[in-house]
Amino acid sequence: MGNFAFDKELAKRLLAEFTGTAIVLTLGCCFAKGGGGYDTRHIQSSLTWGLAYLTAIQIFAMLSGAHLNPAVSGTATIVGIMEWQMMLWYMLAQLLGAMAGIALTFAVLQSSKSLCLSGTDVKLHVMSIELLATFFLLLAYCAAWDTRSEGAYETLSLRIGFIFTGLSFATYPTTGCHLNFFRTFAAAVVNGSWGIIWPYLVAHAAAAAAAGCIWRFLFAEEAPEPMA
Repeated sequence: MGNFAFDKELAKRLLAEFTGTAIVLTLGCCFAKGGGGYDTRHIQSSLTWGLAYLTAIQIFAMLSGAHLNPAVSGTATIVGIMEWQMMLWYMLAQLLGAMAGIALTFAVLQSSKSLCLSGTDVKLHVMSIELLATFFLLLAYCAAWDTRSEGAYETLSLRIGFIFTGLSFATYPTTGCHLNFFRTFAAAVVNGSWGIIWPYLVAHAAAAAAAGCIWRFLFAEEAPEPMA
């Protein structure tokens, strides 16, 4: 590593991260708003979010790795498959993509009331559940990046789509199964609900640090293949 440069190839990856994140937010939030709410239709919402991730990852995995999530990029940096400069660019693209996705959702639905909001008011409860669920999701990414996992990107969309759906079935009624801080941030911006941010931020950052360190220092047998 140490050969980071902003070039045409990186620009393609950033565009993929931007577009993929926007697709996920648009598909997920449109259903959540128009489908009758998080508390009464969480099974359908869980399937929608899982399929939204499956769709975006299927399209963009071969271009950028389809992180679509700052926690995934943070974990990738800890594990050793990307440099910190690239991580920051990825996170910027994901943030802009999340804002574009929720803006498109707002344009379609013409309403920002409770748009993409979910979870309970018990912040410690939200934080603990989101931490555990995000940790499990990030371990799935680590397994895909491991040198022992052959052809990982060929099935990455199915792996992550189904895992996200399973985690969502378990956690959606209590936290909304965000597992992605930029989804939380975009919802907070649109709704002006800044109080929801910190439990998700702490949970996702802690999960990224834990998953990355555990995989790198305990599970990995050799250094992963870095992103070119």
